[in-house]
Amino acid sequence: NTKMATAFPSQEHRPIKKPRLGPPDVYPQDPKQKEDELTQQNVKHGFQLGTLVPDECASCKDVEVTLEKCSTFYNSVLKKKTDISTLQDSKNKKFQLPVKENFWPAACSKASTEAWFKDLAGSKPLASLSRKVPTFNKKEEIFSTLCEYAVPNVRAAWFIKMTAAHNMGTQDSRNRRKLSIDQCMDWTQALTKFLKDQLQKIQDYYTESSAPVTPFLLAPAPNISKVDLDQAMKNWMYCTRFANHMYEENLFDRHEFLNWLIELADKMKQSDDVVVKLILVQLNLYSSDICKSVILARRLATVCGRKITVLVAEMDHMMGRADPILSSNGTPLTPAQAINTTIQMSLLNAMSEFKECQSHRFIVLHLCALAQII
Repeated sequence: NTKMATAFPSQEHRPIKKPRLGPPDVYPQDPKQKEDELTQQNVKHGFQLGTLVPDECASCKDVEVTLEKCSTFYNSVLKKKTDISTLQDSKNKKFQLPVKENFWPAACSKASTEAWFKDLAGSKPLASLSRKVPTFNKKEEIFSTLCEYAVPNVRAAWFIKMTAAHNMGTQDSRNRRKLSIDQCMDWTQALTKFLKDQLQKIQDYYTESSAPVTPFLLAPAPNISKVDLDQAMKNWMYCTRFANHMYEENLFDRHEFLNWLIELADKMKQSDDVVVKLILVQLNLYSSDICKSVILARRLATVCGRKITVLVAEMDHMMGRADPILSSNGTPLTPAQAINTTIQMSLLNAMSEFKECQSHRFIVLHLCALAQII
């Protein structure tokens, strides 16, 4: 301990002037520092550290700052802050509709319309395309034309917005006192109607020519020989992808679209055809959003349960199964036990058959998946 103490000399005998840094926590001293000068004022009043310059705030520049200038600058800062924090009233700003000269009827020049849509499907800037935008009388023609030229979803949505803006301008000029039409609802109904027509064409194609044609969507059934299946499937695939893009971009009335899908599945009369598979794929795609609404989820669960019940009953009828009378022990069953046993056996046997059936496997798995998600 004595050797360690001698290694660090006592601070009481430490010299005031030291050429090098001392031990830790000791402020280093400089030679000929003013604190060591024993003047009469330092001895009497102690050492006082004065300022290096008379005005530390304005020592670098000679600027005359008056109270008036300071208050003016402060008020301008407060005004700027108020303007930024204030929400702009969008009602006072009138929506600038496109100029009518930028639109022309597509029926006037077929060649110009084809060239314009080829540019829209390509990489031509939308700013140049907006100078002359073709218009259609029917919305069904718009969707079929977009599908024909395979326009990308983003550029197709831009064309829908331009058409909607043109419709709003025409509506405002004609009916100024009437309520404006909701464009989201209008385009949602138009696209769902077009998709419904494509499903009807697909269903009519797969309907046997010998059997009477009964449209499952309560729409007039065209002649089967005139149905173009490839074109109908192409329109369905393109428009469903485009509808998904419009749905994700909040350009659709989501509740209306989901309600239409569930209603479409509920009104189906057939239970094992291509149309059912197409609708089930769309229902599974939007199943997470359907579960956000209790009403829609309950309706979809009812539809799934009803379809599964019909499929199981049809399978039992095809296999010719009879209701059980005796239990596994050989004792007779009560009516309630017979009903429960029949339901369980029918469901298990039907599911095992559906698992091996290539036609029903896809439908049953999707229906069960929807019920499980709900």
